[in-house]
Amino acid sequence: MNMNHPTATFPARITLIFLSLLCLCLTSCKDYDPLVEDWRGNLPAPTSADETFGGGEGTAASPYIIASPQHLAQLASNVNAGISNYEGKAFRLSNDITLSGFEWTPIGISMRLSFRGTFDGGGHAVRGMSIKRWKGENVGLFGFLHNATVSNLTVEGDISAAYENCAMIAGVANASTFTSCKAEGTIEHLERNGEFYSEAVGGICGKANTSAVFRDCENAACAESLIYAAYAGGICGRMTQPDYATKGYIFENCRNSGNLQASYCGGICGWLDDNFAQDGDSPYMLSITRCTNTGTVISPRCAGGILGGTSLLQIYQQPGEAGSGDFDEFLENNKPYLAALIDQCRNSGKITSFAGKQYAYLAGIAAYAMCAHITNSYSDGIIECPEGKKSFKAGLVSNSVFFNRIEHCYFLTSPSSPSLQLFGSQHFVMNNEVSKRAEIIDCWTDSDATPDTENCNGAVQKFSETAWPTFGAPWASSGSWNGGSPVYPTLSGQ
Repeated sequence: MNMNHPTATFPARITLIFLSLLCLCLTSCKDYDPLVEDWRGNLPAPTSADETFGGGEGTAASPYIIASPQHLAQLASNVNAGISNYEGKAFRLSNDITLSGFEWTPIGISMRLSFRGTFDGGGHAVRGMSIKRWKGENVGLFGFLHNATVSNLTVEGDISAAYENCAMIAGVANASTFTSCKAEGTIEHLERNGEFYSEAVGGICGKANTSAVFRDCENAACAESLIYAAYAGGICGRMTQPDYATKGYIFENCRNSGNLQASYCGGICGWLDDNFAQDGDSPYMLSITRCTNTGTVISPRCAGGILGGTSLLQIYQQPGEAGSGDFDEFLENNKPYLAALIDQCRNSGKITSFAGKQYAYLAGIAAYAMCAHITNSYSDGIIECPEGKKSFKAGLVSNSVFFNRIEHCYFLTSPSSPSLQLFGSQHFVMNNEVSKRAEIIDCWTDSDATPDTENCNGAVQKFSETAWPTFGAPWASSGSWNGGSPVYPTLSGQ
């Protein structure tokens, strides 16, 4: 065949052109990853436990790289199928990931099929997470964590369904740690059989078991819609079975600006249950320090600017109990069994309720407190209740049960609650007898506070030209009367 004939060379030329264009495309798109570009919400088949994802070896020095939605979905597939829980393995997000609003399947679905590794977001975000049709009970980017660590991660999404425990980061977490995590988006709950179903909802974690640490975490989710559940908290909704032999529940430098609504609701955390161990090094089952709420907290029953409440069914009988007259001795002897420490916290959010037959407990710091130590904290948010609704409104603690110590704190009133008191109600019961034990030390307000000498040691003082606190560290400033235009005390770093 004469290859120089024009008609003979045309196919060869077409082939040559095609191959040239293909080579050019492959060269210019050498970083093209179909897993990144073509993901449409499908969960890939499980792979071997040593799946390399986007690279790395799964060690702290060389973590597995998550660079695409498919890499993230592969992790969910492997964990949920029981291929590996990745205990002792490390992952790192290498860039922002967009899930594009496709239905997300949470990573981990139960205690047995839980994620147990370390996940470092690297300062990046997972956006566009949508969970509306998944059939499981615990939802978030992670459904179930156990002895896991999640850090440096932002998750933005839309969760809208009747799930048991849910949050942007993790639905349920056992003995896990969250550092520098942020939640954005909305969480809305649908009815199931005519009732609101969810047990616990949070921005970072829905329900925590045995212990958890939250440091430098922030919730900005639900700013446009309200969470409705049994328990809700800006950071964590419910904490159960605290085992402080390890570390209890710790919240440090956390912030909430999202709007929350639940039966038991707190700006930082919703509710602490009462089962706990009897030994360990941690002095408190729950420690909340340097935390701030600026979001609206709404509840028909129990709403607190920082903490919804604690339940503590066991009070150990020690010297210094009711009638001994020695609160310090009680604190010292019962130190391992005190429920909560709230220190250096601020509420500037609105605390309110809505119509209903039940009494509402509304407070600037803690709605329901048992054996709590609240110190160096204040509330300047609005605390109000709809007209006709029965409520106990309080500047700091609405329902004060057993022994509580409040010191170096203040609260401000508002036109809707001009006669706000430090406590909303008092129930100090020990050995089935009424105890008159509560300690108020160096606490202040801007209105006339009624002394409660029957139930409390100490009284709340009123800011005035002749009476002003001299708070020291950790307060940044004690403020001043300022010629009748008061400048109130502020905390360092807030």
